[in-house]
Amino acid sequence: MPSVSIIGPIGSGKTTALGLLHEALTAYTGKNKKFQFESNLTGYLCDNILKPLRAGKWPLATELGTREEVKLRLRFKKLFGWNEIEIDFYDISGNDLNNVVDSLSDKTKSPQEAIADLEQNKTLTAVLNSDVFILIIDSLICDPTPTKASELKKAEVDIFLGRMCLALGTYKRETEKAIKALALVFTKYDVTELFLPLGIVDYDSVKDIEALAEADIEARQNRSFEDVMRTYLPTTYNCLNFTLKNIKPGNLKYFRSGIMMKQDSETGKASIGLPLTFSINESVRLAKWLSSI
Repeated sequence: MPSVSIIGPIGSGKTTALGLLHEALTAYTGKNKKFQFESNLTGYLCDNILKPLRAGKWPLATELGTREEVKLRLRFKKLFGWNEIEIDFYDISGNDLNNVVDSLSDKTKSPQEAIADLEQNKTLTAVLNSDVFILIIDSLICDPTPTKASELKKAEVDIFLGRMCLALGTYKRETEKAIKALALVFTKYDVTELFLPLGIVDYDSVKDIEALAEADIEARQNRSFEDVMRTYLPTTYNCLNFTLKNIKPGNLKYFRSGIMMKQDSETGKASIGLPLTFSINESVRLAKWLSSI
């Protein structure tokens, strides 16, 4: 059973991504008799993420100290019986992630001392011990017509993600554990398709998830992956190469979120459209990928 942690900078949409995944899989269950989905998502996430999403509103930022564990159960119909998988998802605030990165990057402490401090918090330890990580990246930082402000933001995000990857690498190396897989999820993707060439699938037109041309989709994605990372997130790319050098190629993927943006016809600037709307397509593909790990 894979354990999955969602990580990324403050305000990148980590908890919202989990909420979107839950809503997308719930919707897909109603459309496809060969797929079933259950979760134990209640409490904070239900009140602060699902309710705003269902009302077409943007959820508020996750409060410092908020730490949630969510169990997802996915069932895919096979020729005989069902393929069932349970996934543990861990979600913590961006501020808590900053503290993890700072602790593991502290030159005044040995890695062993930093890890000993972090392991006093069971939730943080669970996050670090996850074998699959989902990095949330705001795709607007990859805008091909950048401004000074956007370039500064891109550098800030790139450095944070790079430090996060190095911190994870340090923890895994010292604890003799491994990262099994990693996904990059670009948020607000639908306005950045031209310069982030990811594959697009219309799941509404496909009745059987097994019938999808997965190989063709992945080939189109993989052709552009290194170029996109080296061009827009060079620090993260270099750190990923160091941290994930032993990962199987098929266990490093990237996706787009389903959040729909609105573009101003006069200024060309994009913003989150309200009431909030989103597509289920990539969330279903992400779930399918997780079930194959």
